Amino acid sequence: MKEKSAIEEQVDRCLKSIRNSSRVETPPFFAERTMRRMREQTNRNKRLGVGAILKIAAIIVLAVVNLYTIFYISGGSKQEMNGANSAAAKEFVKEYQPNDSTVVTIENNLNDE
Repeated sequence: MKEKSAIEEQVDRCLKSIRNSSRVETPPFFAERTMRRMREQTNRNKRLGVGAILKIAAIIVLAVVNLYTIFYISGGSKQEMNGANSAAAKEFVKEYQPNDSTVVTIENNLNDE
């Protein structure tokens, strides 16, 4: 019961403070300026900015460059192996390819000890 009466007293105090409040005067044309600012903000959000257009263009350019690179690598490497480059590549592989005999000799030396 004490809680209920305490709550009622708080409600009464709140209502009395509301009744004692005075009317607030707003500056002239306050509502019009506020509405104009709100309209300007919504118009800014609706327009597609120059920055957004540049970002979209950059994404498209990067996608095209990546696709071109993928097609160039997949198709270009087969064409390069035909002709003079294939002979040079085969010589390079022969020169730097490890011999199986050296691997076997190292294994044999380890097993002998």
